[in-house]
Amino acid sequence: MKKRKKGFTMVELLVTIIILGILTTLAYFGVSTILNRGSNSYYDSQENMLILAGREYFSDYRDKLPKDIGKTASVTLDTLIKESYIAPVKDEDDNDCNRDKTTVTVQKITDKDYQYYVTLVCDYYETEEDSADPVITFSPNKQSTTKTITVSMEVTDNKDVASYRYVITKDGEEYKDSEYQSYTGKVTIKLTEKGLYEIVGYAYDTSGNRSSKRSGKYSIYVGIDCSQVEFDSDIKVRTWTNKNISVTMKLPDNTYRWELSRRVNGGEYTSVDNYIGASNRTLTLNTEGKHQLKLVLYDADGNSCTVTTGEYYIDKTDPTCTSSGGSTAWTSGNRTLIGTCSDKGGSGCTGNAKKVYDDDTNKTNQSPGTVEDKAGNTASCPANQTVRIDKTAPKCVSSGGSTAWTSENRTLIGTCSDSGSGCKGNVSKPYTSAGEWLNQSPGTVEDNVGHTTKCPANQTVRIDKTKPTLSVVLKKKNNSTDLNSSSNINSLKNYSNNTWYSGYVVARASCTDDSGSCSISYQVTGASTNTNGYVNGNTRNINAEGTSYITFKATDAAGNTVTKSYTIKLDRSMPTPGISFKNVCSSSCTNNSGTSYSAVTCNITVSYEGTSWSFTTTEKDNSGGSGYAHWYAYFKGTSGSGCKDNGKGLDWNKWYKDSSGYFGKQGCTKGVYKVKNEDKAGNQSKELTINITYSSNCG
Repeated sequence: MKKRKKGFTMVELLVTIIILGILTTLAYFGVSTILNRGSNSYYDSQENMLILAGREYFSDYRDKLPKDIGKTASVTLDTLIKESYIAPVKDEDDNDCNRDKTTVTVQKITDKDYQYYVTLVCDYYETEEDSADPVITFSPNKQSTTKTITVSMEVTDNKDVASYRYVITKDGEEYKDSEYQSYTGKVTIKLTEKGLYEIVGYAYDTSGNRSSKRSGKYSIYVGIDCSQVEFDSDIKVRTWTNKNISVTMKLPDNTYRWELSRRVNGGEYTSVDNYIGASNRTLTLNTEGKHQLKLVLYDADGNSCTVTTGEYYIDKTDPTCTSSGGSTAWTSGNRTLIGTCSDKGGSGCTGNAKKVYDDDTNKTNQSPGTVEDKAGNTASCPANQTVRIDKTAPKCVSSGGSTAWTSENRTLIGTCSDSGSGCKGNVSKPYTSAGEWLNQSPGTVEDNVGHTTKCPANQTVRIDKTKPTLSVVLKKKNNSTDLNSSSNINSLKNYSNNTWYSGYVVARASCTDDSGSCSISYQVTGASTNTNGYVNGNTRNINAEGTSYITFKATDAAGNTVTKSYTIKLDRSMPTPGISFKNVCSSSCTNNSGTSYSAVTCNITVSYEGTSWSFTTTEKDNSGGSGYAHWYAYFKGTSGSGCKDNGKGLDWNKWYKDSSGYFGKQGCTKGVYKVKNEDKAGNQSKELTINITYSSNCG
């Protein structure tokens, strides 16, 4: 019988999937690690080449090497390339690394030795900065014995240690200085002589980081141990205070007697106190300076040891302060008052005082604040500074404009006001030409620190220096009916200025102007009713006989004016006819005298003068009229045979204007003579008719 093949169970499948996932993860991190190692190896080689180039560079330029231990000097990749110490350094993608940020640094680590390290900066790589200081340990850290003490000084670092140094003090005095040496491993220090020791270790790592470490106390004694001495105080050593310091000495039990001395500010030790016995003693330090105590202990056998304290710092003198930074001058920037601290008490100042003003200010007698020394003494800086800050732009009010027209120049004024530094002055803008300007600004005002403000553009300037155009028409009227400004006078005939007319006249004016508006007024003198000055209006009727004078004036919105004057002469009265004859024999005319006649009809007899008779017309007009202009004569023979023209061009039965006053006698014994006058206004007189009888001899 055949066996049926079984498939995988669900558990088997899940286990298989999990195993495959784990293998995939391990493979990914393995490949990533290999790639990173390859990348780091590439940049390590580049950094090594840079160190070689830097060594060659500083070998050629030894004067650029640092002079003191711990000091450094650097050269950029750009300098190394330019001076042919190295070719351009590339990253893995063949791109140039940064020439200015990539540097080789040399550090002096001993009197004779130097170390080199690199900062390489590329697009996707930068040398990891090492900021960890080397770590110094002493083993043992402290010890008290009567035998030789062996101390092991070890320096460790996250990278490598470059150099080390240690300084041994014995009984408070410097005992030995190893100077800086290259570090190759643990350093062994042997202390063999009797005394109280301290060791301070120093070290540099290969990245230039420096550290220091102070050991505990090592005591080698015979009979009495000073390492057991304790000094308790309310203030730590090497810490400044402005108060008294109480120091309590705790002595070993086998102390027989002791001697205490003190020095101030590094001077000589002077005795302070001595005592037989091991009881504790408290000393109060109350004067300024750096106090250091030295205690000598003796046991009963005369063995002794010496111990010194650290320095206790006391400064009871307040610092002094000098204020500066202010000014009576205005500024638009910030002002910083500085209180420069100085201290004569020894502790030194913690810093200067500073007070910043960054807003509108106008103050005197200002102080930067308070300065403090390291002992806690304070002093207020003098309040003798002036601060004037103006950060606000000035204000401006515009004026001088007007919506009204003017014929004069206009000047816009920008009146400046400023509550801070004050204005440099107002601003003005003149307008001297004709025109119309809207929304005008006088300009920009400025305060004394340079802030500016444009004056509001809210002024109107309208200047019209051109006189308006004035047009006047004079029209003849047939009657005395007054016409007004709305009457249509276009169909009326024109009247010529300063001429006589026998009717009535109407005068009308109109005006135009560039400013858009103008007004008309007039004044009348002479025969017509006087206006006693100008009155508003554009139409005037002249009806009075005689000579009238009218002047029209046009005024535009700017006050420009133009005038036109006219003389109007009206005469509607008929002149009186008149005639005088010579050799009048008889006359039946009434109301006449002599040989002059002015009656309507007159019968006279005249005699010839030789072959003709003569007459003279009256060439005059009524008083106050327009004056005589012409006379007209008419002659008709009424009796006599052969009565005809006298040969001087006068036809019979016809009116003649201004003709000769002589008529012949040929064939005429009677006739009718008519005459009339005409004045300059065109008015004609009634006809004067004279019936003439001719006689050869009146006598």
